[in-house]
Amino acid sequence: MGGSVRIPASACGVYGFKPTYGRASRHGVLPLSWSLDAPGPIASGLDDIALLLPYFLGADPQDASTAQAKSFRSIAAPEKPKVLHLSGLGLERSDEVDAAVRYKLGQADASVTDASLPDMRSFFAAWEAILHVEATSYHEALLSRSPNAFSCVTRAHLEAGKLITGQEVMHAQKLRSRFINLLLNDLDEWDALALPTLPVSAPRHGDDRQKFGGRDVTTQDSMTWFCWPGNLAGLPCVTLPVGDSTNGLPIGMMLMGKPGKGEVLLDIARRFDKGR
Repeated sequence: MGGSVRIPASACGVYGFKPTYGRASRHGVLPLSWSLDAPGPIASGLDDIALLLPYFLGADPQDASTAQAKSFRSIAAPEKPKVLHLSGLGLERSDEVDAAVRYKLGQADASVTDASLPDMRSFFAAWEAILHVEATSYHEALLSRSPNAFSCVTRAHLEAGKLITGQEVMHAQKLRSRFINLLLNDLDEWDALALPTLPVSAPRHGDDRQKFGGRDVTTQDSMTWFCWPGNLAGLPCVTLPVGDSTNGLPIGMMLMGKPGKGEVLLDIARRFDKGR
């Protein structure tokens, strides 16, 4: 929905892979948001991710969203992939995270250029509205019957979902379509989009807020700072460790690929993972 694979992988200094939406079955996974959820593997290396993906990808009659899903097959990326490093308003990060990502981007034989995205606040609001409404829809019965079964934060999100109107949901879906078109058609040609996985290094237990790039946000909000775009657009994503902070805590970099091109994305990630 917004980073359940990539966030823990990055915070633990390992690898995580989120498939294209509809390519991995959600059967047996507790739903949060059925149009955003995309289960994937966490592993200690990209080779292990490749070994696990055949068991994740492909059609499953118990999940209709996978009806057209293709099974895993190894595909090589272009010899010199084109990578857009996304930054700018709404994509801020700490200085040491930015430095670690830029250093890693300079290590591989790839064509890397910087790019920014407009109107990130509106697209984030669309993702949040869709997430809240779908989560509330699934958990509505339990929420009404046993509201104390949820944590205060989760309950607040579910209650917020009740307040979003149908008209607002339709507007959010229009923004979602606009966001997908922006990524796939309005940017310069690309094979992968690069971002930090988290805007800060792995947070310490008990840290309630994070400060980075002139922002001061809750730790929870900081965790999805870069992960939500891949879910809103349904793109495959991979996170890989790219260094440690001055406090010795992991820093991760995320690559996003074209829909249905997870194998190509995995091969691009291998280019950046060499030399670790």
